[in-house]
Amino acid sequence: MVSTFGILIGSEIYRWGLDGVHGVRLSAVQIDKERMYLIFGDKDQTMRVELLHGMPHKQTVVEAAQKLWHETGVRAEISDW
Repeated sequence: MVSTFGILIGSEIYRWGLDGVHGVRLSAVQIDKERMYLIFGDKDQTMRVELLHGMPHKQTVVEAAQKLWHETGVRAEISDW
C-alpha cells in the first residue's frame, strides 16, 4: 500500500516526514513504463522499493508525478516513454 504520506511493507509502516528532518523521508521517485521506484529512508538507512504501477498512458504517469511533487516536494524522474 502506497500513499503520498508513506508506504506499508508487510507489517511495517514508513511515514514520510512524520518525525521531521530526522525521520523517514521520501528522497526520490523514478517512473518508467512498467514500474515506480521509491527511494526513502533516514540518516542511518535508505531503502529502494520497486512497484508495478499499471498506468498505461504517459498522461496518467505525469499526473501521478505532479501529485507526488505537490504533496511531498519530491519531483519524479520519468523515463523510457
